[in-house]
Amino acid sequence: MSNLASALKPDAVGRPEPLSRAVALLAGLKFLAHMATAGNYPFHRDELYYLVCGRHPAWGYPDQPPLTPWLSAVSEHLFGLSPWGLRLWPALAGATIVLLAGWLASRFGGGRLAQLLAALAVALAPVYLVSGSLMQTVVLDQLFWVASAAVLVAVINGASPRLLVVFALVLGLGLWAKLTILVWGAGLLAGLLLTRDRRLLGGRWIWLGAAIAVGCVVPIVQWQLDHGRPLLEFLANNRADDDLSPSGFLRSQIGMSGPIAGTVLLLAGFVFLLGSRAGRRWRSLGIAIAVAWAIFLVTGGKPYYAGPTYPMLFAGGAVLVERLLARRRSRVWGRVAAGLLASHVVMTPLSLPIIPARHLGAIMDRLPNDDWANMFGWQEIAGQIADACKALTPAESAGLRILAPNYGVAGAIDVYGAALGMAPALSGHNAYVFWESSPALDPLVFIGYDAAWLGQMYSETRTLGALAGVDLGPPDEKGLGIIYCRGLKVAPSALWKDLRHFY
Repeated sequence: MSNLASALKPDAVGRPEPLSRAVALLAGLKFLAHMATAGNYPFHRDELYYLVCGRHPAWGYPDQPPLTPWLSAVSEHLFGLSPWGLRLWPALAGATIVLLAGWLASRFGGGRLAQLLAALAVALAPVYLVSGSLMQTVVLDQLFWVASAAVLVAVINGASPRLLVVFALVLGLGLWAKLTILVWGAGLLAGLLLTRDRRLLGGRWIWLGAAIAVGCVVPIVQWQLDHGRPLLEFLANNRADDDLSPSGFLRSQIGMSGPIAGTVLLLAGFVFLLGSRAGRRWRSLGIAIAVAWAIFLVTGGKPYYAGPTYPMLFAGGAVLVERLLARRRSRVWGRVAAGLLASHVVMTPLSLPIIPARHLGAIMDRLPNDDWANMFGWQEIAGQIADACKALTPAESAGLRILAPNYGVAGAIDVYGAALGMAPALSGHNAYVFWESSPALDPLVFIGYDAAWLGQMYSETRTLGALAGVDLGPPDEKGLGIIYCRGLKVAPSALWKDLRHFY
């Protein structure tokens, strides 16, 4: 107990330890690991969707802000339809977060061991291995949370208050990536108000930054207003589908942070930031994290929503662990701590796309997430639809469009179908709703819709087949019917309205 009490004592304010070269090396290795495996698996269903969204640039979409589609469009312009090119962004973001974790540990008073522990914990945490491998909104959200925390820590540590403009700007740009950063903003505001750092709210720089942040979000809000606020329906539908208990949310953090070492560092981070005199200087950050977790617990947030707080907690926990180990006066314990984190390497095959595809089928049901299952089979699905449509005569297929049940199938048609002679897909799912306001719905091939209902909408329906699926393909698409319809009996606008769904 005396060792713990000693470790929790505050240190005299001094110059932070420079960022360790080992942290920079680790960040570089993480980037290389992601890039070396970036082309191993095909596009994820979400990546297909973001690519198609990027072909329809806008200030908003029903289910997301614009940054991920914009970056996807840049990748397609520079590299073509390349998984490697698309996944360059998450690899860069993931490596940057490793650097920021080590930097935060140094600002919290940590030495080289604390920096290395924090950086290792981020680099090997399963949630960060997965997010660094896929072009999704998640990794960009993580980056903006950690970057904003780093800027705030710099100001608290004595940097110019002018950086508060950058702090608010980072939060504003974070809204271009994922709206969950609003929860982080609420937590940070609570943390500032409840600590002596409230003084930062009295200067002109924070308010100038806030004005810039508002300017960042105005076009996104305006897009939602102009399009009937689809985000509200999307959020309501997702909330209704979720069945997440607070205990389930907390248990999930163990697997996402890394069993044993990662979880210990998370808990130690809470102790350091919220319960120690040594971390009192950063209490506002600890309160912000606690408030964010509380909001997710109360609202049934998805477990990975807490992931952006890990680097801050890992950094604080690493400083606490380093201090405890220093009291043992033995380098052996430092090596043990680093070894425990390094042992997480054995989990990387479950979180990095390195298992050969031919072996995935045997273990797919034991993987901790369904991301790998959602990366296979989309090109085959597009081919199966194209093959089924070959049964139609030229007269039947004149002006034919295909209506997909979700953005995964629609994205597969749009990304892979052009080479097969397929027209752009139609869908009532999410952003697809707004790309064609009054499309021609006759003739139409429906994928995955009820045949009896279609018989009420059209005078002629014919089943062309069903999606056969593939061994590693997405499980929800197997068996969906492929039905040809013509002779629409209702107004196209009425049918199109019935087909819309945001979830």
